[in-house]
Amino acid sequence: MQGKSEGPPHNSLAYIALGSNIDAPTDRIEEALYRLKTRFVPKIQVLRVSSLWSTPPWGPVEQDDFVNAVVEIETAFLPEELLQAVLQIEKEMCRERLVRWGPRRIDLDLLAYDAIQYNSNTLTLPHPRWAERAFVLLPWTEISPNFRPHPRGMTLCESLMLLPANELTSCLKLSRSLK
Repeated sequence: MQGKSEGPPHNSLAYIALGSNIDAPTDRIEEALYRLKTRFVPKIQVLRVSSLWSTPPWGPVEQDDFVNAVVEIETAFLPEELLQAVLQIEKEMCRERLVRWGPRRIDLDLLAYDAIQYNSNTLTLPHPRWAERAFVLLPWTEISPNFRPHPRGMTLCESLMLLPANELTSCLKLSRSLK
């Protein structure tokens, strides 16, 4: 994808992962969703929201389990603009980046933008590790099982079936869902 396109803007489909494991994680996810729905109108419209999932932490840092979700949005932002919007929400919610894969109040990751492949110094699409993580694939598959993050790649559902069973069983769908 090259620079800004000429002509009238078109809306694109994008997916954002939400995660939190400190300071009332479910409340933080709901707050981030509210901000996505209201902060950038009309540039972002939330279309679908997964259930909340309790998932074990990723990486070497000892910490509490996470609450995760994925949202599908329609956006008039270009990929880099959408990244800046997501980072703005994290900043407003006092996200601190102290330790890689460490505890966090809120984490918003841009997973995919349409089915494009995009690389810059600040953004890689689709997210480079989406297929390795049950905490991303379970909620994402729930709302868009047939989406293909790569134009000629596998669907989310097909990718989910490749994860080890122990990673899938360590994640728990919570009864409380988002609105």
